[in-house]
Order: sequence, then C-alpha cells, then structure tokens
Amino acid sequence: MKFGRIRVEDGQLIFTRHMVLNTLPVKDILWAYISKESSSKEDEKLMLGHELVIFTGRRKEYRFDMSEKEAENCVNFLKALNPDMASGFPAGTRIRLESLPNTRDLGGLVTMDNKHIIPGRLIRSGDLYHISQQDQRILLEDYNVTRVIDLRTRREADLRPDTVMPGVEYYRISIFDEELKHPGPLFGDIEEAMDSSTVWTEEQLAKTYENVINDIFCVKQIARFIDVVLKTERGAVLWHGTTGKDRTGITTAMLLALLGVPRDAIMADFLRSNNYMEEDMKHMYRLLESRPEDTRTQEQNLEFYYRVQENCLNRLFRVIDRKYGSIYQFFRRELYMSPKAVESVKERYLL
Repeated sequence: MKFGRIRVEDGQLIFTRHMVLNTLPVKDILWAYISKESSSKEDEKLMLGHELVIFTGRRKEYRFDMSEKEAENCVNFLKALNPDMASGFPAGTRIRLESLPNTRDLGGLVTMDNKHIIPGRLIRSGDLYHISQQDQRILLEDYNVTRVIDLRTRREADLRPDTVMPGVEYYRISIFDEELKHPGPLFGDIEEAMDSSTVWTEEQLAKTYENVINDIFCVKQIARFIDVVLKTERGAVLWHGTTGKDRTGITTAMLLALLGVPRDAIMADFLRSNNYMEEDMKHMYRLLESRPEDTRTQEQNLEFYYRVQENCLNRLFRVIDRKYGSIYQFFRRELYMSPKAVESVKERYLL
C-alpha cells in the first residue's frame, strides 16, 4: 500500500531519506498521528499542508508530508497491522463512551521539556459499575486496558463494584483510610450525598485535599498507586474513584507532576471534569426538583459532588511546596522515588 511518498509492505514501512532507502518495522511504531503543519516548502506549494508523525519504540521521530486523506488511511492501515500502536492526538480530552462521562486519555499532554505523554497508556475515569458492552470493547480493544486501579474504599466498591473485564488485573488502593475515618458524603455514593444533612463548603473540601498530603496513610497509598503505574509493562492502566474528579484528580495531578507536566496544564486537566460532569449534574438537579421534601442542602452539595474547585488543587500544591520545597522533594522523601526511578517513569510514558 502506498501513502504519499511512503509505502507499507510485508509489515515494513518503506521510505527514502537522503537518497537512501529505509525500512521501519510497523510493530516498532508506538504512536502515529496527523499534524496539520507541513514542514516541506515544496509540499506547501502543492497545498497538502499535513504530516504523518510517527514515534518508534527507540524514541525516534519521523515526519512524512502527505494529504490529510492519505495520512488518515495510513494511520488506519498501520493500526490494523499493529493494534498496540497509539493513534491520534488526544491531548487529555474525553474518551467518548456510552456509560462513562468522565473518562479521558492523558496522551498528548506536553511536559516542560517538550515531550508528550504517549496516548493509550494512562487513562483516568469514574467507576466502572455496570459499564456497557460497547464501552468494554472500546477500553479493551481500542485502548488495550490491562490494569484497573480502584481508589475507593471497600464499602464504596461493594456498593458499586467494577465490571470485571476479561484479561484485566484489578487493584484496590483506597486513598482514604476506611477503618479510621470517612472523608464525607461527597466522596461516596450519590445517594449518600443526596441524603446527607451536612452542608459542605469549599473550605472543607480544600481541607480534605490538604489532609491527603499531611496524612501518612494517604501518602503511602499514592506511593502504591505510582508503583502499579510504573510496573505496568504493556497496555493501558486506568484508575478511578467514584465520579473520577477528586481522588482521581489528586492522583492524576501527582502523576502528571512526576512526568514533568507544568502546573497550568495539570490544572486544565483537573478542571475538565466540570465540563464532562455537567450533564449528570443537571440530571440530578431535575431529580431534586421532583422531590416534595426540602432539598436545599442537597442542592448545595450537588455542585461540590459533580464539580471540582480550583482552590482545592492549589491548596494541595501549596502544602507540598511549603512542607517539602518542591514536588520532586515530596516524591523523594515520601514516595522514596530516586531520580533514577523518576526517569524510569518518564522513559515508560513519554516521547
């Protein structure tokens, strides 16, 4: 098959560079996506204006000018030959699923040293309770999910158990110590939040984020989470709390910081939950309106249940900076991650 100036034959991508014929095994391609900026002045005259960008397992980058249609066909053909290859440029946006509104691939996010997270490797989500067959197919076939980390308490997991998908390893790493304390109704089942007589405030929620860094148990659980992510050798790892915004947001922020993603990009990812959970929140508001009893407390709590607050994540980072001096000192002192271990995480997930 020919696509622009390259062709694919017998599992090899064949192209000419500097008058030399080159071959690249398709199985060695980690990621392929289409860029709309052509680097070739000659092709700009032809009004092609697109590039096929390819990254290999040896961290080499190749760019090929071609039309958008040729690039799309080439990516699809390469994906058929190498199902483990990541495709597209998600940049942390939502994975469109039927039953999971707040699931997203962190691939494409850019680090401070201008590297990218490899797509199809790191997925954050809400819980996997009764997910549809179609969603299971997408997670297993399109994203090759091989590990799921459940950040909820045992009680929460028993109430809404994850759907068990074939060939997937499951880990329960509760961020909160369920035997000693419960963080409040906003971190559990929606019915518990609806029935609660306690009105939460932004300060209480921010304090809960702060406590995650000050509590030895929580910090150890974050270390366990990072360890499972680090030791995922193939496929994608997916982690989740209940709605996929607070505990998932905290652990995601820690992982992105470890990978070197700047804080403004970490905050942008954190706040995306507000857009993705908007429809669910509106649905619950309509349900409350149909109830005859006084629902003012529930209405006040619903926004905290479905939305994240910028101040909460800022509070968490301020505590780390004040207590440890930097995020990397936190990783080294509390998570026992040497510079070599940090580089191992980056080597696995960055291009």
